[in-house]
Amino acid sequence: MQILLIAHDYPPLESPQALRWHYLTRQLLAAGHELTVLCAALPGHPGNVREAAPGATVISVAPASLHSWAVRVGRHLRLVGSRSVGAGASRPTSRNWRGTVNEWIKRGLGATVFPDVRYAWLKPAERALRAWLQANRPDLVITSHEPAVSPMLWLRCRLQGVAWIADLGDPVLSAYTPGRWKRRSFALERDIHAHADALVVTNATTRDLLARRHGPHARIEVIPQGFDATPPPQTPCPDAAGPLTLLYTGRFYPFRDGRSLFEAVARTPGIVLEVATNSSATLLESFASRHPGSFRLLGELSHEQALLAQRRSDVLVCLGNADPVQTPGKVYEYLGSQRPILYIRQGAGDPVGAWLEGELRRGWQCDSSVPAISAMLGELAARSQSRMLHAGLDLNADGAAEHSWQSRGKVLTMLCQEIVRAQGGSAKARSST
Repeated sequence: MQILLIAHDYPPLESPQALRWHYLTRQLLAAGHELTVLCAALPGHPGNVREAAPGATVISVAPASLHSWAVRVGRHLRLVGSRSVGAGASRPTSRNWRGTVNEWIKRGLGATVFPDVRYAWLKPAERALRAWLQANRPDLVITSHEPAVSPMLWLRCRLQGVAWIADLGDPVLSAYTPGRWKRRSFALERDIHAHADALVVTNATTRDLLARRHGPHARIEVIPQGFDATPPPQTPCPDAAGPLTLLYTGRFYPFRDGRSLFEAVARTPGIVLEVATNSSATLLESFASRHPGSFRLLGELSHEQALLAQRRSDVLVCLGNADPVQTPGKVYEYLGSQRPILYIRQGAGDPVGAWLEGELRRGWQCDSSVPAISAMLGELAARSQSRMLHAGLDLNADGAAEHSWQSRGKVLTMLCQEIVRAQGGSAKARSST
C-alpha cells in the first residue's frame, strides 16, 4: 500500500507530534508499506538530532521566507543552548534578546493568520503536493495535527476515492485556542470530522467530545502516545543514601507552570528536583536561585538525552492537565524508563493518576496543592531512605508493553488496512484486476 503522510512536524524536529511520527512511520514501513512524507523544512535546525525513517521518501518544503527567518533564529538559539548542556549540566533557560525578537515576530504573525505562524507553510506545501499528486495516487493519506495546517492542506487538495485518516493530537478547538480563532477552529474540526474516513485521537475523552460536537463517526480509533520498547542501555542504580532525585522533562505553560511543585520541593528536605525544558522558565529560575541545593536546571536536552536522564532518576514527575481531553504524552514516554512516576493531577476528573497508581502500579498520584505535594514528597523521601521506594510497584517493561510505540504502530497498521479495504483495496490491487 502506498501511504502519504502530511505532517508539518517531522524529524529532525522533536516536538511531540514529530516524535509520534518518528516512531509510527517505522511501524508502517516494517509492515511493508510504501511511505512518502510531506513535511516542513526547518532552516537553522541542527539536522543531526534524528534522521527520517529509513525507507521513507521525504518531501521537505520550506515555509515563506519571513517565517523561515523566525524559525532559523529560534532553532539557532536552541542549538546554542543544547551544545553546552549534557544530562548532568546545570544552567537556566532564560531567553536573550534574539529569542525575544523571534517570539515577537511569531506572535505578530500568529495574531493575523489562522491557525498560527505555521500558516506560512501552507501555500508552498500545496504547490509541492499538487505536483506530487500529478505523478502519484496514494492508497491512503494520513494527516497529523498539530499543527492544523496539515489537515487544512489535504482538505484543499484531497482526491475522491483516496482514503483519509486524520490524526488529531488534540481537538482542533481546544481550551488553549485563542478566542479570535474559535469559530474557524470549530469549522475546521467539523470539516475533518465530515470528510475523513477515520479519526485517530489520543484518549477516549476526546473521542466522546467530538461525538458530542459533530455527531457519531463511523470510525474513531484511540491511539495515545507511547514509548520505545527497545531495551534501554544499562544505567547506574540510584543512590539510596543520597537525596531523592526527581526529574521533570517537558514544557511549562501558563495553565501548568509548576509553581506548587517548586514550592513543595523548596520546603521538603532530602529532595532535589532536576528539570529539563526548552521553555522559558523564569519562575523556576527564581526558585533555583533562592534554593540552589533543591533544584538542578538541565536546560534543553535532546530526546535521546532526556530518555537517558529519565533512566538515571529516582522518580519521574508528570504534571497533569486541567482539561481531560489533553493527556500528557510524557506519561507514556516515562513508562519506558522503568522508573516510578509521580503524577500531579490538576482536577478530580483526571483519570490518569488513578490508572498509573492503581491499574499499572507504576507510581503515585496526588493533588496539585502545595500541602499535598509536600506530604507525598516527604513520604517518598522516607521510603527511599528505608530502601522501600519501589515496594508495591511493578516496574517491569512487560507490564506496560501494550503502551509501547511498537504496539501503537500495530493498531495503526491494522486501521490503515481496514480503511483501504473499505475503499475497495489498494491502487496496485485494483490495477492488476
